[in-house]
Amino acid sequence: MTEYLLKYHRAIKDIGPNHWNSLLNGDDNPFVSYAFLDALENSGTIRENYGWQALHLALYDAQGELMAAC
Repeated sequence: MTEYLLKYHRAIKDIGPNHWNSLLNGDDNPFVSYAFLDALENSGTIRENYGWQALHLALYDAQGELMAAC
């Protein structure tokens, strides 16, 4: 039986660019790239008082490797 860990992150930087972008599998859509999402968070565009809150859901395997994220 394979075990997984589901974890919430309040900032994409907690996942990191290499891990996040490794899931893109050649998808060049800029709106799902780490750079774009990180820029939204760091610029203050995403703020609770604007009605937006960053909350990234990540799935890790038993060894701690990122398997999926949204």
